[in-house]
Amino acid sequence: KTAYDMLRSLVGSEMCIRDRVESNLTYKLRSSSMKSKIACVILFSTSLIFPFTTAAEESASKTYFNAGMMSLSMDSLNDLKGTGITIDDSATVLNFGVGYNVSPNIALEVGLLTEDEISASVASGVSGTINGKAYTVNASAAIKAKSNNTYLLGVKYSSANDSPINFNVKVGQMFWDIDYIASLSGTLTYSGTTYSITQDLEFDSAKGNDPYLGFGMTYDLNDTSSFDLGYFASEIHGDDISGFSLAYVSKF
Repeated sequence: KTAYDMLRSLVGSEMCIRDRVESNLTYKLRSSSMKSKIACVILFSTSLIFPFTTAAEESASKTYFNAGMMSLSMDSLNDLKGTGITIDDSATVLNFGVGYNVSPNIALEVGLLTEDEISASVASGVSGTINGKAYTVNASAAIKAKSNNTYLLGVKYSSANDSPINFNVKVGQMFWDIDYIASLSGTLTYSGTTYSITQDLEFDSAKGNDPYLGFGMTYDLNDTSSFDLGYFASEIHGDDISGFSLAYVSKF
């Protein structure tokens, strides 16, 4: 080839390379612009949807209050069982509580059981043990086990489905305070000490805490209120306590 032909070939090649580079650059710019537009649309859509989603989540109440009654059976005076002794071990208390849902299925709860008492009628001359200590009654007497206000702290797991009926399980710790009281006109010997009594005498007391277990069923009346039927079991001073409860639950 002549020098002229070689020059024309080089010039043609340079133009082809320049056209290819410009074409690639234009494609990349258009692609980048399209991605930016898509990203802007997504961000704008999210900014419109998110406030409504948040508002809907916040509108669902997480806090609730319950109030009801509980019928209990207490074994606190079972040590007295024997001839000449009649025990009434049933009690009815009010129960109140507040709960907070940390998730749709799990809630933290605090509760209160009002004071209650059970009693035993003891004939004169009866002796035995209570709380592991010996006693002798020289008069017709009534022995009472009085449980003061009891506090509950625990966790509730609920099935939380779309049905109006939900099932739940509760576990936690119960903090109790119990007094043992004798009512008689005569003498009571307890743990080696003799008392002359013409009125009520608190001869023993104890405080402590024990785990509790409960399970139940909730029926929704509407979005903010329901009824709860449950079973409860624990211990007070080493003696079993159990019973059934019925409560009204209100979200707020």
